Amino acid sequence: GAKRRNRARKLRVVPAEGEELLPWSPEDDLLLIETLQTYNDFREVHKLTKFSSPFTLYELCHRWQSLFLNEDVAGPATKKMRGLVSTKKRALWGRNEEVILERAIDERKAKYALNQPTASNVEILFDPQHRSTFNFLRTPNSLEAHYYQMKRVQKQKKQRELEEAQGREDE
Repeated sequence: GAKRRNRARKLRVVPAEGEELLPWSPEDDLLLIETLQTYNDFREVHKLTKFSSPFTLYELCHRWQSLFLNEDVAGPATKKMRGLVSTKKRALWGRNEEVILERAIDERKAKYALNQPTASNVEILFDPQHRSTFNFLRTPNSLEAHYYQMKRVQKQKKQRELEEAQGREDE
């Protein structure tokens, strides 16, 4: 029923005839601009970014074009976004960021026989060699928190794979 219609609406690229486009907040506009500049993929942004409303892929594309090509939309939207703080702290993590983060922390842990990283140990990632890879608003604490989140996800994945392998052996 309704769940299927909502799912179909989220996946549809073109709106149904007579369907209204959802309203955009300045926060959504800024989030759209920053995440698309970072990831250059409408489908990824649509799938992974949490906006204030469940925008369709079509709505993301339409809004992006309107922000840059339609002066009637761009002017007022720009004025409303001026006072906002960047949303890049909520920005998705890039694969390069995660690879460098994991490698650097694991190397530091091995080198200094540390059981866990600390914010000061993560600061090594802010050297010029890696700084251009990371979102400029990332902090040592956000790097550390994301490192732990990545490790939890890896552990859960390994656990599921182990359980699936045991399930197949039991059959």
